[in-house]
Amino acid sequence: MADINANAKSPEEENAESAVIENSKWVDGVLWSMLLAATAIILLKLIGKQDFKWQDVELNTSQAWVVFSILTLAHFYAAVLLLKSIRRVWQLSDRLSRSRLFGKITSTGGIFVRGLVARTECRQTWFLSVSYEMDHHDPSAWFAQFSVPLLITATGQIEASDADCAPSANNFV
Repeated sequence: MADINANAKSPEEENAESAVIENSKWVDGVLWSMLLAATAIILLKLIGKQDFKWQDVELNTSQAWVVFSILTLAHFYAAVLLLKSIRRVWQLSDRLSRSRLFGKITSTGGIFVRGLVARTECRQTWFLSVSYEMDHHDPSAWFAQFSVPLLITATGQIEASDADCAPSANNFV
């Protein structure tokens, strides 16, 4: 009976673990929003539609940077909350509990955290003070690397029109 109670988590530890789980879902949700917005904007540009509505605001595809700026700030804020909740769990729990929590998140989370490889290697940087290296075996690292050109393409200029495809004398010069 003493062993069962010794392994029981305090309410504070359970709350801290719940915060990590929910904050990781929030980060994943913001990243999904960015991915879906980028894909939609690229498709709009490819079919030649320039105007779209986001959060009841009319925008032009040339203003996509506004959407991604807002979502980037949301990602930064959610990541800060996630890091704070991780630090809290680190203070309250033992190594085995932290390992189980990481396993739970990486086996049940969304595409940006599922299969995540622990980012244990870090280096000091001038911008955010610490930078964690993504392992090349990490599925979320591959997904992040795929997403960067997608965001650049979504915010860049793509124009498709029938005139671009129509044969003309200038096409043959």
